[in-house]
Amino acid sequence: MGTGLIERAEELSTLTRFLDDLPKGPAALLLEGEAGIGKTALWIEGLQASRARLHTVLSCRPIESETQLPFASLGDALEGLPDSAFSDLPTPQRRALDAALLRAEPATGSTEQRAIGLAVLSVLRTLASSSVVVVAVDDVQWVDSPTARVFEFAIRRLRTEPVGVLVARRGGGQDKLPLMLATFPAERMSRVKLGPLSAGALNRLIVTRLGLQFSRSTLVRLYVATGGNPFFALELARALARQGAEPAPGEPLPIPDSLGAVVGHRLAELSPLAREAAVIVAALSQPSAQIIKLALGDSDTLGTHAALKETIEAGVLESEGDRIRFSHPLLASILYQGLLPEQRRELHRRLSALVPDLEERARHLALSAEGADEQIAAVLEQSAHRTRARGAPDSAAELAERARRLTPPGLIDNWRRRGIEAADYHFAAGNTGRAAEILEEIVTSTAAGPARAHVLRRLALVRYHNGKRQVMADLFERALSEAGDDLRTKATVVRDQAWLSHMHGQVVLGRSLLEPAVELAGRLEDTDLLAEMLPILVFSQSANGIRDEATVERMLALESRTGQIAIIHRPAFVLAVQAKWMFHLSAAREQMESQYRLALEVGDFGSLPFLLYHLSELESWAGRYETALQHAEEGHEAAVQTGQETSRTLLLYCQALAEAHLGRVHDARVHAEEGLILADRIDIPLRAVQNLTALGFVALSTQKFDRAREYHDALLARQVARMGPSPHFFHNVIETLVALGKLEQAAALLVEFEEGQQDKLWGGWVQAIARRCRALLASSQGKMDVAIADAEDSVKRLEQTEVPFDLARSLLVLGTVHRRSKHKRQARETLERAAQLFDDLKAVLWAQRARAELGRIGGRAATRRSLTETERRVAQLVASGHTNREVADTLFLAVKTVEWNLSRIYQKLGVRSRSELAAMLATASIAPTNTLPDRPAT
Repeated sequence: MGTGLIERAEELSTLTRFLDDLPKGPAALLLEGEAGIGKTALWIEGLQASRARLHTVLSCRPIESETQLPFASLGDALEGLPDSAFSDLPTPQRRALDAALLRAEPATGSTEQRAIGLAVLSVLRTLASSSVVVVAVDDVQWVDSPTARVFEFAIRRLRTEPVGVLVARRGGGQDKLPLMLATFPAERMSRVKLGPLSAGALNRLIVTRLGLQFSRSTLVRLYVATGGNPFFALELARALARQGAEPAPGEPLPIPDSLGAVVGHRLAELSPLAREAAVIVAALSQPSAQIIKLALGDSDTLGTHAALKETIEAGVLESEGDRIRFSHPLLASILYQGLLPEQRRELHRRLSALVPDLEERARHLALSAEGADEQIAAVLEQSAHRTRARGAPDSAAELAERARRLTPPGLIDNWRRRGIEAADYHFAAGNTGRAAEILEEIVTSTAAGPARAHVLRRLALVRYHNGKRQVMADLFERALSEAGDDLRTKATVVRDQAWLSHMHGQVVLGRSLLEPAVELAGRLEDTDLLAEMLPILVFSQSANGIRDEATVERMLALESRTGQIAIIHRPAFVLAVQAKWMFHLSAAREQMESQYRLALEVGDFGSLPFLLYHLSELESWAGRYETALQHAEEGHEAAVQTGQETSRTLLLYCQALAEAHLGRVHDARVHAEEGLILADRIDIPLRAVQNLTALGFVALSTQKFDRAREYHDALLARQVARMGPSPHFFHNVIETLVALGKLEQAAALLVEFEEGQQDKLWGGWVQAIARRCRALLASSQGKMDVAIADAEDSVKRLEQTEVPFDLARSLLVLGTVHRRSKHKRQARETLERAAQLFDDLKAVLWAQRARAELGRIGGRAATRRSLTETERRVAQLVASGHTNREVADTLFLAVKTVEWNLSRIYQKLGVRSRSELAAMLATASIAPTNTLPDRPAT
């Protein structure tokens, strides 16, 4: 349910509860909201869901012109019902209903409406005797009065019949219910007021319905203009499509006649002064009564007061304290668009002398200009700098473009500088397409040399995000060749080459490029350049598994110089990623979420896809797959909006990774295959490897080992040449090879991997996974004691981490080895723990595997009260009054592992609290200990 709706999860949930509750008796649901907000879409979703449940649906969708047609809506609702629905009607009722619906001539005299109401009641009861009945009315405000009264009469007399009334009404917040709902008790009556969609949801709607994708700046303007109303947004998007191009900054959005007809009637009856006041409000960013008074030339304020009062009473404007705004944004658009060009320029010229804010004054000056004007251009450029500094790069880009257009033709350096600034602002805001257009225009008009090298480097970065890898590489080479003796430009180009080498999986190459560039920046004593380079160097070192404390300290010392660079190139984010790669997941999550909030605050939309990729992958490692999916979906949407094809491959992999763990095999395959195709198309092998990893894991999870090997062979061929076996898929490859009996190949790969991963950041986790692989190999070779030792070591190591899925996998291996060794009690206890962990994670396929292993154990299951050795020790310490943290430190376990064991102890012993546990152990054979045991020597 809900496949056709966007961002209406809560409303759909209410609708579902309403439908699910109907077998209990009559109930009603009222959907309310402004015209175009999506009431009808939700109402239709209710009809489809009702029919899918095999409910009988009586529906009508009246229009305004039908309000004067008696029983028009009733006829629509009853149309198509079989004759059996009317067969039991007494003759008077049947005759009255037929007359009302114009099926027969009325009998002599007038038909009593009561008879029609009784007939409808009988029909409802007949239908409800064999199925749930849903009476569904859209735009109930247009239902003719006779129909409303008949339905009200019949519905009031329902008692326990499974009949629901689903009604949609334009407007909202009205206390008075539609007549046909007035008799429902409060507990059987629900109301849903639909609000506006978010900008992201509007974007998905436009892409889904119209196949159109606008730049982020246009999307934001569309969202503001429509107030998040989906119908208005679609109409405006169609108008933009007909126009054939997105509007330039400052150019008004086209308002189609269909929207003007919907909201324009409120403007028709305003007096000239009130209309002028409203026009002034439409042109201002922050309208106030004082500015309106000055703009109107009102000396005594009385005229302003009267004009504003008239617009408020007409429902055009609203006031809240000192704040004045339009009741709907479209009213402002219609008024502004209605001005002639010279009227707009005059209005903005007047307002530029009145507004106190520099940025708003700059906008009014720009909109008042008739041609090139260097003075206005300089003001706009200054305002753009200030706006970017305040964290609004999209607004800064608009100002910079206006400044560029107003630059006189002879001032080519100013024109080029403002163009580069506009492109940088667009890039920071995620509008990579527009950034590329501006930079290519500048490259074409600039002579070869350091100045053009500077532009070529910027263009290469933009082309990388657009997925143009070879174009990007060629642009970097051109930039280096044209830089000449400009060492700073050369160092900057090499820095970016290094970053993008890493992004393509060539992390060794990236680091080798970057280290000499950092040395060069040091020799130049260019601290700003060093501040930009060092975070990328630390990132590159981390990708190689290295944490160089000296470089980290040097980076942090210059952190204050990085305020204007992208979030993903700042020290805080780099250290968050490093913490993630070290599997300090809680700390990494906190740092990354902080950087995510900062990116939103400062408007760094270009960083969002890469940032959300790391957050999503982190949550998958932590076993929080639904959260991982949310981050991946948001990141993918941001990548689409900002034109980042390379990041789309990352986010598709993240979606597939989370879905694969949740057992959503089809969805995982679809997303990973799309990511693989895209990565191959734009030629980024590392991203292909990630999506192949997800596909291999899906095949392994479904135990299709031959298919898994095909994926793993493909990713090994792509990956090893660049980085060696990745720590994030090698264990899956080895498990697949062991399952296929390829033990020598598995052993060789494991040795190669362990040798290549020594002293890396992620060493503790890798060692734990390697031990699990050794246990699988030893078990397949019949070395059961070795297998048990390796598996136990893997479990112990993973209990110290925040990676529950890998812990459960190692428990599954340990339990399986115990089962094969005929250790029934240990096998059962371990496999039960594995199955429970998989259940907690909602990893359904792996939970099934664990239970399948449990089913292979012979003999009787352990008693409910028996505790494992770990559970016994945890129980003793908890009963003695020690905290979970103290128990964890004593037994070298993670706190979450202690909590998990404690829940199992409570379940087995039938207790609900620590005090009950202590009381039970005081009289049982498991005596609590009052002192912490000695910690083992380390």
